[in-house]
Amino acid sequence: MPLRSWNLLAIALIVCWQGSALAKKLQCQSKELKLQNCEIKLDEAEYSISSTSVRIFDGTWRGVVDLPKTEKVTEWENLKLRSLGDRKILIWKVWREEDSAPKLDLESLHWVLLEIKGIKMNLLLDKIIQKRRRKSPEAEEQPSRFLKGTLEAHRLYLQDEDLKWKVAHQEGEI
Repeated sequence: MPLRSWNLLAIALIVCWQGSALAKKLQCQSKELKLQNCEIKLDEAEYSISSTSVRIFDGTWRGVVDLPKTEKVTEWENLKLRSLGDRKILIWKVWREEDSAPKLDLESLHWVLLEIKGIKMNLLLDKIIQKRRRKSPEAEEQPSRFLKGTLEAHRLYLQDEDLKWKVAHQEGEI
C-alpha cells in the first residue's frame, strides 16, 4: 500500500476514534447547571434534561418524562448519568427550599437517583446530604452567599450485581 493510502487510513481511524469519544457526555457542565438545561449522551441515546422534564432521543424523539420533585428547586449542583450493570442511573444533586423554616432561608441538597428504562423514569432514592442557610442580604455581593453544613458521605455502587446506596450511616439496596 502506498504511503498516501496509509495516511488516509490513519486520518479515518483518528476521526472515527474522536467521534466515538465524543459520543459520550455523561455529566452536565457548570453553565448547563446554572441554566438548568443539559444534554447527556450515553451509548446510542441522548437525554435532553430541562428544569421540569427529560426528552429521550435514540434516533427518534421517544418521549418526554416529567422530572419528579422539581418544585422549590433553587439550584442544580450536579447532574450525571452512570451505567451500572445493565441499569442507567441519573444522579441529580439539587438544592431545594425547606418548607419547615421559610423565614430562615434554609435549603437542602438532595441526592436524587432516577433509573431510566426505555422512555420511563423511576425515582429510586431522594436523600438530603447537606443543608445551607442564606447569609444576610448585605452578603449577596460576596462569593460565598451561604453558610453550609457538613456534606454527608454518599455513594452508589454495585455489589454482587445488586445496586446499593449509602448516605452517612444509612444504607440500602435498590
